[in-house]
Amino acid sequence: MPMRPAVHPAITVTDPSSARQFYGGVLGLGEERSIEQWIDWDLHGHQLVTHVVADGPTAQGSSSVDGHAVPIPHCVPLLSTGQLYELAKSKVFTS
Repeated sequence: MPMRPAVHPAITVTDPSSARQFYGGVLGLGEERSIEQWIDWDLHGHQLVTHVVADGPTAQGSSSVDGHAVPIPHCVPLLSTGQLYELAKSKVFTS
C-alpha cells in the first residue's frame, strides 16, 4: 500500500454551496465525507477540509516570508510543476 501524505489543511468558508462550486466545480476536487458544517475534499491525495464559519476567516497575524507579510493562518497546496501547468491550463484561469 503506498504511503499517503499526512497533510490535513482545514480552512474556513462562509457558504457550503459556494465551496462546492469552487473546490468541486472550478478546482475539480473530489468531494469525500461531509455534513452541514464541513466538507472533506481530495486534494491530490491530501485531505482538505472546508469548515463553515458564518463570519468567515479571520487573520491572527502575519509572518514575514521573503519580504512579504503572509497572513496566519493560511493554506497553500504544494503542486509539482506539471500539476501547476495543468491547473493554469484549466478553466480556473479561463473564461
